[in-house]
Amino acid sequence: MAAPSVMLFPVKDGFVGRGTRFKDKEYYQTINLFDKELNKQKELNSLLVATRGGGKINILSRSLAYQSYKDKIYISGKRGLSIDVLDSSGKKMSTISKADYQPRKFTSEDEATMRREMKKGNPRQYEAIKKRLVFPEYYPDILNMFFANDKLYVATWKWKQDKIEFFVFSPEGKLLKHRYIPFKFMDGLQPYPAAIMNDKLYQLIENEDTEEWELHINPIQ
Repeated sequence: MAAPSVMLFPVKDGFVGRGTRFKDKEYYQTINLFDKELNKQKELNSLLVATRGGGKINILSRSLAYQSYKDKIYISGKRGLSIDVLDSSGKKMSTISKADYQPRKFTSEDEATMRREMKKGNPRQYEAIKKRLVFPEYYPDILNMFFANDKLYVATWKWKQDKIEFFVFSPEGKLLKHRYIPFKFMDGLQPYPAAIMNDKLYQLIENEDTEEWELHINPIQ
């Protein structure tokens, strides 16, 4: 049996979800098609994360976002702001794309922020790997994607102050909206849990002053 995925979405008689793969000294994160018993059937996408034995560790090199909808699989494309649409067997049917999209530049200030957050979260681990970390020239085009109310919501790594960029597409790829929506991260890499329903973004955020969890709701108008 395959190792359970971090997050599974149903597709026909199985699921699409995350997995891992090792090849020689290389460690990959993967997106896989699983059967109903969680046996891996097909690898749909992969990302080289690290090389074992003291090799490099890639930070934010590419997106591995994915969703399922009406027995189709939507998965981030190989390059650019693009989403490949696959059938339930993993065969590519079409691509949704924003050809003129320009990703956000990754700056030295961004690297300093992420290193600071990593050190804060696990100082011992950070000290052990800090010289192996490799940061990109640009952020990935896609942060995450959501399906709700027969619409595909695509979040990018671009933001203005406390708002993040969203593109809203029809399932066939027609661009319906382009908005910036309030959105918060736990640290430089990990957003707080989020979901979309009825053109509203719901995000569960910890109040650092009260140490209580709060549900923030913002319309996507």
